[in-house]
Amino acid sequence: MTWGKTLGISFIVSLVLWLIFGYVYGDFVLADSVVPEKGVTIDDWLSAYYLAAGISAFFAWVFNIAWYIMGVNFAGGSGISTRYYVLWGLTLILGLGAAFGFMEPAVEGNGVSTFFAIFLAPMAFYLDSVFASADAVKFIPPFRG
Repeated sequence: MTWGKTLGISFIVSLVLWLIFGYVYGDFVLADSVVPEKGVTIDDWLSAYYLAAGISAFFAWVFNIAWYIMGVNFAGGSGISTRYYVLWGLTLILGLGAAFGFMEPAVEGNGVSTFFAIFLAPMAFYLDSVFASADAVKFIPPFRG
């Protein structure tokens, strides 16, 4: 797979996941149910949620580029699956950081928004690596054909 295809597919996967789990869930579910803490408007809370989910999706995109670089430079041997899981773990940690660093606290009604903001990065990284890996490592992600 070429750089252009990888960047394009990875960007589209991350964008679609952000649209589904960030924007659509926020606009159609959270806008009617979330009760932010005192002094925070619903629009400000939703903007912070969109930002946290967007940063999480961006981390997935960046780490998929790193995975692609590792795949292009992979010449065989062992340890590549460990590198994959390290990158996946880093996306999880950075997703945690994005969720707890950028989202405003809510009194109630935030549903699974924190879960989506945290797991958007590792979920998007996994799907990016399934659909847009370098040829040498395209069968490394688990559950891949």
